[in-house]
Amino acid sequence: MLKRIKSKLLVYLVICLLSISFFWMNSDIDAMGYSIIVLYILIPISILIVSYYLGMDKKVCKKRYYFIVLLGFTLMLIEYLTFSLANML
Repeated sequence: MLKRIKSKLLVYLVICLLSISFFWMNSDIDAMGYSIIVLYILIPISILIVSYYLGMDKKVCKKRYYFIVLLGFTLMLIEYLTFSLANML
């Protein structure tokens, strides 16, 4: 049970890290296209998929509410590690 949750969260975190690294590795990136694709399509869809599977697992019970906060925190963290950090540099 815990392995399934960890694997789904690990897949989500890998998607987040890949999107951040894609932003920093490509110097000629279109910021508007990146923000639409990653911040408004890719990450919310992956959050919905992970939350669906967390909600279907009845054994997690109260711990799944912490995962909701974690998923929202990572969405904000992606924006701060890309656009806000690029503006500060």
